[in-house]
Amino acid sequence: MGKKILIVDDEQAILTLLSMHLINKGYETFTADSIEGARILFEEIDPALVITDIKMPVSSGLELLRVVKGASPDRPVILMSGHAELKDAIEAIRLGAFDLIVKPFDPEEVSKRVQVAIRCYELSCQKDELESILDTINDAITLHDLQYIILRANRAAHELLGKDRLVGLKCYQAFHDLNQPPNICPIHLAITERRFTKEEFFEPAVGKYLELKALPRIDKKGNVIGVVHIVRDITAEKEAEKIKTELLSNISHEFRTPLNGILGLADLMIDQNNLTFEQREYIELIRKSGNDMVRLVDRLLALSRYELGNIIPHELFFDLQMFLLKSLKPFETLAKEKGLYFTIDIKANGPYLVKTDPGKLREALCYLIDNAIKFTSEGGITVSLTTNESDGFLISVTDTGIGIPTDMQGLIFKDFIQSGSLLTKRHGGIGTGLPLAKRLIESMGGTITCSSQEGKGSTFVVQLPAVVKVQGR
Repeated sequence: MGKKILIVDDEQAILTLLSMHLINKGYETFTADSIEGARILFEEIDPALVITDIKMPVSSGLELLRVVKGASPDRPVILMSGHAELKDAIEAIRLGAFDLIVKPFDPEEVSKRVQVAIRCYELSCQKDELESILDTINDAITLHDLQYIILRANRAAHELLGKDRLVGLKCYQAFHDLNQPPNICPIHLAITERRFTKEEFFEPAVGKYLELKALPRIDKKGNVIGVVHIVRDITAEKEAEKIKTELLSNISHEFRTPLNGILGLADLMIDQNNLTFEQREYIELIRKSGNDMVRLVDRLLALSRYELGNIIPHELFFDLQMFLLKSLKPFETLAKEKGLYFTIDIKANGPYLVKTDPGKLREALCYLIDNAIKFTSEGGITVSLTTNESDGFLISVTDTGIGIPTDMQGLIFKDFIQSGSLLTKRHGGIGTGLPLAKRLIESMGGTITCSSQEGKGSTFVVQLPAVVKVQGR
């Protein structure tokens, strides 16, 4: 059935005419010949629209208008009158009547006005529903126009800023108490640069860590018409990260003491001359397992330091080609022990002088190559260098290993992630190598990307800036 319409008039001919005409237009109509009967029907059927005559024998249609608006302020009411007085029309407007029809009327004209009234009511209901949904979201959400004026603000936005009124204010006044938008403001960047922006910071005014996102609203013609701004309280996440980092650091330090004791005693025992071959083999296994544990502890310590932001690069000039050839030489032995080839492919006419942190670059590459050897059982690993004097240099680590499933490739740089528990059991490790490599490379202003095909291998590409070709060598 169509939308419900309540028609009220003391003339039966009017009721019949309007009712039949609107039924033919697809509406469901209900009629009443008195205001009292209309009140009862209104509560029973909950109509989308009320059409009522102003002049009634006992009570005025204006009284019904007051009842409807009192129960549902957005519900449209169309008033009819054959001899409407000016004061009645003014009072109808004051009370919120949607429209006024003067008798005699054209039924087609009435149906057009009915269509408009019901459409407006539907839009109002949709607006109320959307605002209700917005108010259930814990993130603070505000809508802005191109003049930075707040058009909408949900409950969370008012609670976060501690303000009863936000709509109509300039965002930089409401959020920052400034007279103009700061250049780094996500809303400002979304408007001026037409791009999605995101940032995290600690806001002293509210004592919380906040994540800000701003997304430009684009119309069908491609024009920016406003901004959606979302603020999320990430204080709990930041505090959890801090607790995790401190816990990792404490546990790692506590592991160090007994491990040093185990390895120290193993070194003393291995120097004894009266050991049998079997005893010496057992002690070597203890030393190997202990050293493996030390490496794991070192990674946990590094991860805890880097979580706290303690990655300060110490930039030096050095020969990139010579650096790779010397730094990666030990991996040839490790690869050969597994029956793998290990190749360093220099695709550049050098030598090239670079300025970056050699220690952190070496550490990052060690994580990548160690990972490649661990997950490769046939074939081998190739480390390639290509340079570009304007863009910097690329170092690629390519293996012929097991590869990474497509659904895991977006997660491999997250802490303690490996692509499946079976791999953890088979190959060991706790999923810290790739996250550490990423943090190190990014601390030097570089990027790291991965491409992989399951069952065929993976390639990790490190890009860093600052390459200077050395002349005359």
